[in-house]
Amino acid sequence: MDSLYYQPSGKLPVKTLPAFLLTAACAVPLGWLYAWLIWHIPLVYINFLITLGFGGAMAVAMMMALDHGHCRNPLLATLGGLAVGLLGWYAQWAAWLGFVLADSGLAPGWLDLLSRPHAVWDLAWRVNETGAWSLRNSSEAVSGIWLDIVWGVEALILLGLPMFGARSQATTPFSETAGLWFEKVELSRKYTWVGDVQAFVSQLESTPGLLRDMLQHAPEADASRYALASVYQCPGDPHAYFNLDNVEVSIKDGKEKTSRSTVIAAFRINAELAGKLA
Repeated sequence: MDSLYYQPSGKLPVKTLPAFLLTAACAVPLGWLYAWLIWHIPLVYINFLITLGFGGAMAVAMMMALDHGHCRNPLLATLGGLAVGLLGWYAQWAAWLGFVLADSGLAPGWLDLLSRPHAVWDLAWRVNETGAWSLRNSSEAVSGIWLDIVWGVEALILLGLPMFGARSQATTPFSETAGLWFEKVELSRKYTWVGDVQAFVSQLESTPGLLRDMLQHAPEADASRYALASVYQCPGDPHAYFNLDNVEVSIKDGKEKTSRSTVIAAFRINAELAGKLA
């Protein structure tokens, strides 16, 4: 029996490989650029944003490669994201340590370090013992366990973002009939907040044809709690996929904060019904 929700086919077309290799190759110069920025902008808070930017760039590159290659294998996509993240992470280590050595009057070259992982590990260990930068205006360099924590957070970002991006792309609905990705369409209407999520999901799973009747327009006066819907559609495919999120708007310290929680995601519906919703 077909699943009520979208399930990736697990297929990995051959054309994914060259796109992945190109992404992996791009991770190396990006790693050097990241290390250069970190070295020349010794401000911890800005460094954190740069780290997010580097991890995000690798994630976007992976998503573009998998999108082009029509990869529908979440496990292999995630492992590919991990591989690209590891390569970028190691490349930035080699480049950053090259800057450290150059600052000390030694310049073996970052490409030389890139080819010698044991040397990179040994140098990183030495830097950990002595420290290489300090927080704010403190003259004491960060080292030991505190530096390990900083490096650990950095590694989580640089490895995690490419993995997450790759998996999200591989689990995006794909039409095996049309050979195309489904396009996500956000519906402009606001629907009534779903209080009992479990009951809503159970009823929808048993009677999917009543989806339109189950969705009620939210009162205009209630702007703080409502639901937003979206559908994945693909021309030529008889199915579509429905998403519904609860949205809550609150005011904290004079600022508006919006939070979303998933009610149901990638639920399979008839394409004709999706057209009526849109």
